[in-house]
Amino acid sequence: MISGIALGPGALALVHSVFSALPILVFIGLLAGFVGVHFSTAMQATTPSHLRGRVFGIIQLMAGVYPLAMGLADLSGQNIPLIYAASSIMLLMVSFSLTGYAPFRAFCAYEASS
Repeated sequence: MISGIALGPGALALVHSVFSALPILVFIGLLAGFVGVHFSTAMQATTPSHLRGRVFGIIQLMAGVYPLAMGLADLSGQNIPLIYAASSIMLLMVSFSLTGYAPFRAFCAYEASS
C-alpha cells in the first residue's frame, strides 16, 4: 500500500490537467486512509502506555511539517513536476528499503495479545 502511495506523486508529475490529476488524487487519498488507520492502530498496540502520548506527539509534529515543506517547494522555482517526481522516488526508496529491514517486518507482523 505504501508503494502505491509513493507512485501517486510520480504520476502527478506526468499530468498537466486538473481533470487527469483528480483520479490520481482520489487513489492517493483512499490508500492514505487505509495506511493511516493501520499505522495508528499498530502504533497504539505496540507503544507502551507511558510513552504513547510522546510518540503520538512526535507523529503529529512530523505531520505539521507539511506546510513548511510546501513553503520550501515555493523556493524551488515552482518546478512542481520535479518536486512530485523527487518525492515519489524518495518514498519508493524508503518503502523498498524497509521491506528488507527485519525489525520493521516484525513490527508489521505484530499481533496484540488480547
